[in-house]
Amino acid sequence: MCHFWNIKKDFYPALKLFFITKQMAVMTFMFTAFLLTGQSIISADKAKIRRRLHRLWVMHIAWAVIYFLFLMASAFTANKGHFAGKSITDMFTALAAQIVFGHSINPVMWFQVDLMLLTVIFAALYSSLRNRTVLAVICFAVVFAFFMQYSGINFMLFGEMGYTMKYTLGRVCEMIPPACAGIIFAKYGLMNSIQRHRALSIALCVAVLALTIIYAEFIPDAPSFGYSGLYLNLSSILLTVIFCLLPMHSLPVWIKHCIGVISQFSPGVYCTHVLVELCLHPLRNYVTISNSFTYCIVIFMVCLMLSFMISKIFGRMGRSIVS
Repeated sequence: MCHFWNIKKDFYPALKLFFITKQMAVMTFMFTAFLLTGQSIISADKAKIRRRLHRLWVMHIAWAVIYFLFLMASAFTANKGHFAGKSITDMFTALAAQIVFGHSINPVMWFQVDLMLLTVIFAALYSSLRNRTVLAVICFAVVFAFFMQYSGINFMLFGEMGYTMKYTLGRVCEMIPPACAGIIFAKYGLMNSIQRHRALSIALCVAVLALTIIYAEFIPDAPSFGYSGLYLNLSSILLTVIFCLLPMHSLPVWIKHCIGVISQFSPGVYCTHVLVELCLHPLRNYVTISNSFTYCIVIFMVCLMLSFMISKIFGRMGRSIVS
């Protein structure tokens, strides 16, 4: 949601926490994705892996087509939007690029492409090699990924590519560390081990996270497509662990229900938020909240309601693309 938040124009001390953590979101989602699905990958459960990839692929294709049709309609009826003034060939080329790279007509879907790619790679490793060998490969991959980031080689390799390709390909290297961390946590049940000492673990994680944020300027940066370096990886993993350690069972029922609904439709919010903002964009000249944090909250709520409506109106087919 923070894509639409102009921090320079709308920043208050109360929003500082969101400002600090907003860039951690992507790394947190990648780490969590492999934390939750790691056991299926490690056990080489081909049926579960196929279902996982099918679900991701259907969602990816469906929203590529939906965005394509919306932008085409906008171009033909009002001569506005991404396709304004473009030929049919250019439009279908953009659709093909969106399906392959996820960074064309709906650029946020690069994450979906990288997630599917890394899932296939990990599944192939665990289905063809012994677990101990895969662990060695994972450790090497993390070290190699950081070397590629900090040496600038990763940015040099992909930085000159076109807009459609460079972010998706360049960010594969940036997503390897959190994905590998998720696999390691899943394999060794680290979250369960940490939860046995919940209070102490929360205190330690909060302390380390606070120190990481406070002394972030002393952690070296790397040439980046947005998500390089030790700081984002460490802080994102710590933030996820802290959230998982919170005593959710003690929360009131209505809060747990709200969290459940938001969690259920978070894929729909992710897939629709660019489209919703495109629809709201013409109103920005008439409202005072455009480019503000409040504007992001409005988009989030609209996306959540839209995802809920899609799931109810289109049934199973709708649920497959929003939850």
